[in-house]
Amino acid sequence: MTAPRCTQVTIARGTKTVRFVAEPAAEQLMSGQFGRELLELVDSSAAIVIDFRGVKCVRARMISDLLVMHKAVLAHRGVLRMVRMHRDVFEMFELMGLDKCFDIKTVVR
Repeated sequence: MTAPRCTQVTIARGTKTVRFVAEPAAEQLMSGQFGRELLELVDSSAAIVIDFRGVKCVRARMISDLLVMHKAVLAHRGVLRMVRMHRDVFEMFELMGLDKCFDIKTVVR
C-alpha cells in the first residue's frame, strides 16, 4: 500500500509550485517517497517554488532530500525558491548555513 502524497503541485506560467499537504511523516521520509516526489518535478525547464506554509519543523532526511533536489535543479540550470517558511524553520536553516544555499524569499511567524 502506497502512502498518500506529501505534496501537491500546481503549474502556472512555467513555474511549478509545491505545497505540503501535510508535513512529511517519518515513513514517507525514510522510504524515500518525499525525495522521489521532489525529484519528479525537476526537468529541463525547472522553475520550482516550494511553499513551506504549515511546516513547523523539518527533519534531517527532509533537508537531505531538499539538497538533492537543489543539486538536480542547478544541473538543469533551473531555479529553486522557497517561500512562506516559518520563522523556526528558517532559523534552523540559518543555523546550518542553508540560508546561503537556498533562495528563501519570505519568512512568516
